[in-house]
Amino acid sequence: MMHRLVSLGLVSLVTLSALAAPPAREREEGKQRESERRNEGKQRDDDRGRGRGDWGGGLGGVIVVGQPYPFPYPDAYPGPRVFRASSVVFERDGTLWESFVSGGLPQPVLGVPPAGAREPARSPVWGRLLFVTPVDGVGVVRWITAEGRKPRNVTSARWGRAAQPTWSPDDKKIAFVSDRDGNDEIYGVGENGGKVRRITNNPARDSRPAFSSDGRTIYFVSDRDGEPALYRQRLDRNDAERVQGVPRGTVLDVATARNNPALIVTVENRESGRQLYLVVPDSTSPARQLGDGKSDDDYPVQSPDGSKVAFRSKRDGVRGIWLWDRAADRFKRLTDGEGDSRPALW
Repeated sequence: MMHRLVSLGLVSLVTLSALAAPPAREREEGKQRESERRNEGKQRDDDRGRGRGDWGGGLGGVIVVGQPYPFPYPDAYPGPRVFRASSVVFERDGTLWESFVSGGLPQPVLGVPPAGAREPARSPVWGRLLFVTPVDGVGVVRWITAEGRKPRNVTSARWGRAAQPTWSPDDKKIAFVSDRDGNDEIYGVGENGGKVRRITNNPARDSRPAFSSDGRTIYFVSDRDGEPALYRQRLDRNDAERVQGVPRGTVLDVATARNNPALIVTVENRESGRQLYLVVPDSTSPARQLGDGKSDDDYPVQSPDGSKVAFRSKRDGVRGIWLWDRAADRFKRLTDGEGDSRPALW
């Protein structure tokens, strides 16, 4: 009897093992599929690293100074990687400072090279900070994370001067100004540097690039019609058009928002000096002037949702950085340094 029970137990164990374990052929096929998935994933990563495509990401001619996070970044992410209080970064004394919207004294930005930095620009999704710093006598575009890790170079000094960098709405592309081909034109490059794409091509001077909210168009300032005016050009085309509805005068710069199509444009004329206007492209609504027309404002930058605008102003006699709350139509001074300029809002 005992012998029969032991035999039945052994048979049951063998049967369960056979049911639990797949046949050898299925195991081999599963291993092969898993290997193929790993190889495909590695190939995608390699392709991104080489920068295949129009905007490139390969390291030809790019100097990498540290790597704050693993690359490439995820294709989709529900929100900013770094959650922090809203702040404004701005230029002061040849370097970058940060002032929190909630108040307090400005603090130097961590991670900025001792050689100095200028022209800051914050990315709308990850909160990374673009800036220009001198290398071998020319400006080089770099970015750092919000934690102030070591900077990563986007352009190289041997490519020629680079200036006025700006992020695309998805944080994956960077537009900047360079004279590498003889005169100032707009160029584009991937977030990690690499292959550079020329966007504009005109004998005139093109400057102050800004991506549209959908990332398909570049707004910029150009004097191709005689005086500096606002233009736009789709990234899949080579022809630019002048933006209508901008008040009369010399256009100095333009600021876009990631989640709002409205533009903030600086226009200068003899009567009122430099003033900011809210312009909605392709709309019948007239441009709206921000302020009383006597404040001499410039260097606007919008928050990702377009609800706030930071800018430089002399509206109470001392030039500094101010903030405009769009919903409340209220202005707030953030700094009072005479040399404070070129804010970047996050």
